[in-house]
Amino acid sequence: GRSSLSVLLATRLVQSDRRNYGFELQLAKRIMSRTNKLPEISLPTTAAPLIGHSNSVTSMAFHPKAPLLATGSCDTTVKLWRLVTTPDGLISSATRVATLDSDKEGHSDSVRSVAFHPTAPLLATGSNDETVRLWRLMTTPDGLISSATRVATLDESNGGHSSSVYSIAFHPTAPLLATGSYDRTVRLWLLSSDNSSATCVATLNRENGCEGHSKTVLSVAFHPTAPLLATSSNDKTVRLWRLVTTPDGLISSATYVATLDHSNEGHLDNVISVAFHPEAPLLATGSGDTTVKLWRLVSTP
Repeated sequence: GRSSLSVLLATRLVQSDRRNYGFELQLAKRIMSRTNKLPEISLPTTAAPLIGHSNSVTSMAFHPKAPLLATGSCDTTVKLWRLVTTPDGLISSATRVATLDSDKEGHSDSVRSVAFHPTAPLLATGSNDETVRLWRLMTTPDGLISSATRVATLDESNGGHSSSVYSIAFHPTAPLLATGSYDRTVRLWLLSSDNSSATCVATLNRENGCEGHSKTVLSVAFHPTAPLLATSSNDKTVRLWRLVTTPDGLISSATYVATLDHSNEGHLDNVISVAFHPEAPLLATGSGDTTVKLWRLVSTP
């Protein structure tokens, strides 16, 4: 049963509310004591704006190592920007180095999500055209990323989504991609050894007794170290899933663990975003109800 699963469960920690100010302050102190000391942050200054998209910019992601930014837009394109650094080491602007559009086998509708692979030269993009596209990043002789080539399209013909793809996330260590869609499902994709393709290994939905979302999936996030996936939806819930591995160590599916909703002090409106803390046992969720909620992750016996 669910109670026997040795997995991480979430209990509500605190809601941003003036009535809980004292508790929030103590919470903040405890969290900061567990993380590296941050430098003093002053009011940010605006660098040069990046002009290029012709419609709303819906998603952005920095490359984990290279000086690169990817942006996705309702103009149906993805743009890659090389960050420009001043002599004293400050990033001052960015130069557009590539536009991934229909001429390069890109998307035909609004781009909703972009994500870089944590280690491989790979970019994933999700769109209202009901597809996820994988792009291999190309480098110049001096090692700078200069463009990207589409290597795969994940769609309904190969086990993909039947509607708009709103969120994508790479697993931090395993060859796995999670995607969330307007079709109310989350899909897990196993990347090939050369990252040139992906196979859908699991669909998390409400069929076959699975307790998936009942409306659009808006956000997906992997825990940085534990076998845990968080998903959120227009159905006003966050769901936690335990990743299941095969005997040879590959993630093959996910098992439903818990639902965070109004019954356990969760959100009262669409849950638009979820994020795990990189070190502390903490999950943050943001909602159309104007609140951010913090949830402490606790291990079951």
